[in-house]
Amino acid sequence: MFPTSFTSTDGLRLCCYVARPSTNPPRAHVILVHGLGDHGRSLPYRYLTDYLTTHQFAIYTYDWRGHGQSEGARMFTPAWQNVCDDLHTFVDLVQRETPDGPLFLVGLSLGGLLALHYAQQQPDGLKGVVAIAPALDASGVPPLIRWVIPVLSRLVPRAVINPGLDLAHISRDVTAVQEYTSDPLFQTHTTPRLAAEVLKAMSETGAQAARFRLPLLILHGEADTIVRPAGSAHFFAQVSMADKERLTYPGAYHNLLIEQNREQVFADMRQWLERHL
Repeated sequence: MFPTSFTSTDGLRLCCYVARPSTNPPRAHVILVHGLGDHGRSLPYRYLTDYLTTHQFAIYTYDWRGHGQSEGARMFTPAWQNVCDDLHTFVDLVQRETPDGPLFLVGLSLGGLLALHYAQQQPDGLKGVVAIAPALDASGVPPLIRWVIPVLSRLVPRAVINPGLDLAHISRDVTAVQEYTSDPLFQTHTTPRLAAEVLKAMSETGAQAARFRLPLLILHGEADTIVRPAGSAHFFAQVSMADKERLTYPGAYHNLLIEQNREQVFADMRQWLERHL
């Protein structure tokens, strides 16, 4: 039986979840990587999990440290490497528990950034990556804030700060947004250390785009103001791997998993996964 938690390299208990299709064995295994302030069983991932398990994919996800039901100071990480190590530990767990069948990473927003960064460093055993509105563009962050955040990270790394997220720009589906953001585990604040580490990871991941060596699908809403599409477009252009695809959706906001056109997004993702089995 797949465990309900695992232990990080620095001793934190991180909660994890699995959903398997009725068929045995599944066609493939998919690890979902959630975004900032989110958790692995929030509304967007429940929607996607229900869809993919219906099409015979097994789904695995976990709550980041400091997120959801996992241990750790809320919205904090000592370093980006800790976040990467957590994903590596989880990938290793999934591979040990399910040795047969292709394995894909699917990440949304900050989870998309993490999935891309991880795949650059640890591609072995992965069949491909789907990055949904990956957090690759920091141009919307004012220069003064980009200067202040690293200073605060050193002085008050665990302080609570408000990144100014406009919840109305998450999705055009107002009902879904209301349900999503009313989740008691949903968090809208962050900490200077996490913010500083994310900014560094954005820069490093973008700078190393040319070394990306796995089949890649990027999905992005054209009206996304939370993570601007220009970032994923630039990353995509720098990837030299021939097996790459980027789909954009006119009018769509940031979280495509709860957008009005989510069924089309799900179908596009499924068809890409099926082509890479």
